[in-house]
Amino acid sequence: LHIGLKPYQEIFAVHGSLVYRDPCIAMTQIEHGHRFKNMTGRSGVTVSLSPEFVARVVPLDLTQYPELIIKPDIFLASIDSGMRLEDELRPGFLPFKALKGHGMVFLKMVGTAILHTLKEGESCIANTPNVLGFQTFCEITAETIEGPDNPSCFFGKARVFPHMKVTGPGLAILSPLFPDGKIIPVSLAEYPELLVTHESFMACSDAGVQITPDRVPKGKLGRKGMMVFCLHGSGVVFLNASGIVRF
Repeated sequence: LHIGLKPYQEIFAVHGSLVYRDPCIAMTQIEHGHRFKNMTGRSGVTVSLSPEFVARVVPLDLTQYPELIIKPDIFLASIDSGMRLEDELRPGFLPFKALKGHGMVFLKMVGTAILHTLKEGESCIANTPNVLGFQTFCEITAETIEGPDNPSCFFGKARVFPHMKVTGPGLAILSPLFPDGKIIPVSLAEYPELLVTHESFMACSDAGVQITPDRVPKGKLGRKGMMVFCLHGSGVVFLNASGIVRF
């Protein structure tokens, strides 16, 4: 990310993101990162920033999307040098942080991200780790899906898979969990009762979709095999996968 600074302009960026800065740009260390200031009356002096992992830099204007809540790991920089990331203590908002500031922010996301503005009353359900951010206007509901294996004296409670229901109005940001991740949309109207691996399920546009965990029998003896989600409902399912995908 290369940012040309106007005369005496300041920006804010997180620790460890600096790649290069012109000698006339002053750097000041603060609690959550650095401030960079153009100390001259010239325009176009450059500061270069980069994520610390393989990621895409996505710009978002807080004027268009105010009151944005994000996972702190995806924040890279802001044109507002006074930008603050504050804890959100409301139920359903942890471990997200609120962006307190204005102007353009730059977020780092792996794979292909989905930025979708939900309408009033529109909702979706997503795998919680895949949810990177949303606006405070959205209503957040925690959903849990218990695994198909019964608890035992050796393994304790059944495994639980956390999901999040996001209801509009407001922006929702989703992304795969690995750099080469691809998002594959599949219509449940075209492919009803779809079986997918639990790792590949990212989200569904129908928040009322029924997600039933199960295991595919393995071998002639019918031993427990791979765990899958059986999806019953409507809407579009978004799967995340890497490499070459064949249908």
